[in-house]
Amino acid sequence: MPVPAVSRRVPALLFGLCLLLAAVPHVAAQATADLVGRVVDMESGAGIPDVVVRAGGLTREAVTDAAGLFRLEGIPTGERLLTFEHLAYGEHQQVVNVGDEGLELEIRLSPTAIAIEELVVEGVRPEERAQRARGSSTHVVDAEMIQRALGTSRHLGDLLRQTVPGIRMRQRNDVSGADVCLEFRSAQSISMLNRGCQSPQVYLDGVPVSNPNFLYGMLSLHTIERLEVVPPGEAGARYGSGSLYGVILITTHTPGVQRGDGAEPVIGGYPVTSPSSRHFDWSQEPQGHHTGRAFLGAFVGNALGIAAGVSVAKTCIGIDAKDEIVTECSAGKTGTVAVAALLIPTVTSALGARWSGATDTSVGRFAPAAFGAALGLLPGYAFALTTEGAAEADIANAVGYTFLFAAVPIIVTGADRLFRRLRHPEDPTR
Repeated sequence: MPVPAVSRRVPALLFGLCLLLAAVPHVAAQATADLVGRVVDMESGAGIPDVVVRAGGLTREAVTDAAGLFRLEGIPTGERLLTFEHLAYGEHQQVVNVGDEGLELEIRLSPTAIAIEELVVEGVRPEERAQRARGSSTHVVDAEMIQRALGTSRHLGDLLRQTVPGIRMRQRNDVSGADVCLEFRSAQSISMLNRGCQSPQVYLDGVPVSNPNFLYGMLSLHTIERLEVVPPGEAGARYGSGSLYGVILITTHTPGVQRGDGAEPVIGGYPVTSPSSRHFDWSQEPQGHHTGRAFLGAFVGNALGIAAGVSVAKTCIGIDAKDEIVTECSAGKTGTVAVAALLIPTVTSALGARWSGATDTSVGRFAPAAFGAALGLLPGYAFALTTEGAAEADIANAVGYTFLFAAVPIIVTGADRLFRRLRHPEDPTR
């Protein structure tokens, strides 16, 4: 029985369809390629990390590594628009032609300026911030303002009238120091009946002043460090009913401390860190105090001074066979050699400690060290020369030698540490 023609064509069609399906993957594999490359800085040639690389029309993207290398896989062949994005370098685009065998690129980028909004930083001191928070109108007259007013102000009343808005001054006569009335102009509206002086409450270094009218004319401007003037409205809330007409706070210099030309206070012409410091501030001395060296210098200087002083004293003063102190010189010469016996070790022990304890930054003061040496030498000589009573004399002599050779160096060393000054910046030997 003959096979129909249609039936004979079916196997042929199925065979052709299989060949077509087998060829499709081969065609697709040839239509894509891998794209590799490196993104570098245009000037330095160094690789740029964290650059995002995208191929136009595709969802694929890659990020460059630390060396600037990237790899995009499965990119269709032909022309492609690549986009490179980076925070510091901005966005750049490059058209490339991807072949069947892939493509290796080197992309050079230059930094892009990024415009940001202007940032303004304002520094406010804690005192100013607190003042703004409470909404006060306190007026402060600082040391610089006081210095500028020294040549134009006769007294404190003049200074306040010139520097503080809203204050007026009345004075009975032009004599300096006469009764001065200071008051706020707004004080008249507070008390319509009182036509006298509506004087603000005055605090001098924290102590209230009962009659400030004479203080305004008598207080020296050179002693004032700072003034703070609080108007009536603010003063009542802060200081109570006694400050109905305002408050004036006066801060004076710490005794012994004066201001130099710069911002740092000075004592004895040399700067110190704190205005309230009456002794040397050791935070300014990186080497610390050479106590051992200072004691050794004081001990050697004191011993040599005592030897020299005793030699001088022996020219007039001696002890006879009855253990009594006698002199062979006149009263004037005897007094001179006695003073020399005291002054020589005083000077040598103080200089020894000062020389041994000095550093590149600071040096001990001579006067306090010499004064301390004299305080130890006087009782030392007195006990060492005791001759009455055998047993008592031996004890007194031992105490005297202890004062002379032990107490004096200790006192001088302590004075060298307590009483110091910074070396003169222009002459380190001073």
